Amino acid sequence: MNSKIENSQYCSLKKTDKKLQQKLRELLSENIICEFTDPNLLYDYVCTANNQANAAATTVTVRLRKHTSRKLWITLRILLEINNPDKQFRDWKNCTADVMTNIHLRNAYKQQRNKVTMLIKVEKKEHFTTLFNDGRGDMKETWKNT
Repeated sequence: MNSKIENSQYCSLKKTDKKLQQKLRELLSENIICEFTDPNLLYDYVCTANNQANAAATTVTVRLRKHTSRKLWITLRILLEINNPDKQFRDWKNCTADVMTNIHLRNAYKQQRNKVTMLIKVEKKEHFTTLFNDGRGDMKETWKNT
């Protein structure tokens, strides 16, 4: 683990594969459960099946994502435009066609990427310009809003 990252950002999960889940469903099927007349025996059976599944499951440690709030200058239009270069990048990288098609896809991706970058710069500049103009003359309010 990286020493800079706190342990609270990690979570251990039990991961079961599909075969194990299917086996657990078979062990706990309605037909088998209906055969039990004593609830204590049924409880013991269910606990044993669950313990077997947990013992066979592998433990996976995953890093929890830190959810950050969306920046105020990111508009809906920018969010929609961000998805386009991702799709175009996949199309370009997965292209098995001729060289000219590949070059065309690469240029389309670069053009869309540059468009998104330009939109973000413009919106961010407008956001901060408006923010500082609204707080003109009141330094405390200006820094509170940034």
